[in-house]
Amino acid sequence: MRLYERLIILMVPLILLPSALIAVVALVIYQHPERIGADQTWIVEMVVGVMLVAITIVSLCVLRSAVASVARPIQRVEEMAAAMAVGARDVPMTIDPKAEGEAAHLLRAMAQLQSVLRQYEEDLRQKSADEATGQLAAQVAHDIRSPLAVLRTLGCRIRDVERESGVNLASALYVRTIGRLEAMADELRAVARAKQVDRISSDVVTVLQRTIDEVRAGLGTHVQFQYVGPSELWAAIDVEKFARLLTNLLHNAIQAIPEDRSGLVVVEMTEQAGTFALSVRDNGSGIATHVLPQIFSRHFTTKGEHGTGLGLAYCKEVVEAHAGAILARNREAGGAEFLVTLPRF
Repeated sequence: MRLYERLIILMVPLILLPSALIAVVALVIYQHPERIGADQTWIVEMVVGVMLVAITIVSLCVLRSAVASVARPIQRVEEMAAAMAVGARDVPMTIDPKAEGEAAHLLRAMAQLQSVLRQYEEDLRQKSADEATGQLAAQVAHDIRSPLAVLRTLGCRIRDVERESGVNLASALYVRTIGRLEAMADELRAVARAKQVDRISSDVVTVLQRTIDEVRAGLGTHVQFQYVGPSELWAAIDVEKFARLLTNLLHNAIQAIPEDRSGLVVVEMTEQAGTFALSVRDNGSGIATHVLPQIFSRHFTTKGEHGTGLGLAYCKEVVEAHAGAILARNREAGGAEFLVTLPRF
């Protein structure tokens, strides 16, 4: 029941009751004036006055109780607002779920506002931390490129000396290690720039086919690729970052397939209302259940020293920069599936 309805229900009887009583007394006096002498008029007036005073006092008490029942929630809202204004986001409150009226609705709105502010501030802190991490990663990637270039040149010279002298100086291992460090630097730089997207209208299928061809060129024959979907699909994407996203997903699928198994990676594209979905699924070993909640976290890897834990984190950040969503799940038929949903424009 709303506030004004309560006040009307309370005030109507408080006004009508004394009026009715006075009308009854006046009617009695009017109909039987001979029963009341002139010297007794003051007694009637006194009785009516006492009745009016008593009714007024009762009315004021009832009205005060009604106002207090409304004022207490409003005072609680004021206390909550003051606490929230100075940064408190866990102000306790008790709201009767069955309570109605403006005060109850206001308390519920304040509770919802507190929850929204708490989530907003948490998101803001996370965003600030991600931006700081990204800037640091970009700086580290930039700073180690020059030393790595020097080391790669030195590795090539060691390899030349190794060929001339016939002495094994482990140049191949040296060069491979430098290559891994350079790849890590590239991934650091890519992750740092993942959220800086430059979207242009492009044929997603063309980008996808080109990326599949590039990945296939560096593979053996134990993995086959299959594309399912339209011959063309136009959307606003950052072509370079989308291609790298797809490359990461393809490599992840390939690495999940044992070498002694005839591997199959299916890439499927579907068009929906205002969005398109990209599915990359394999017939590999699947994803351990305890790994799924962390699979897109930075620096989380199941590949030991051969993984950086940045590939899937990069995928997630690129997708989110495109205002999309990505999820990973196991397939009932075996293997894993990564599903990316992006807006077309």
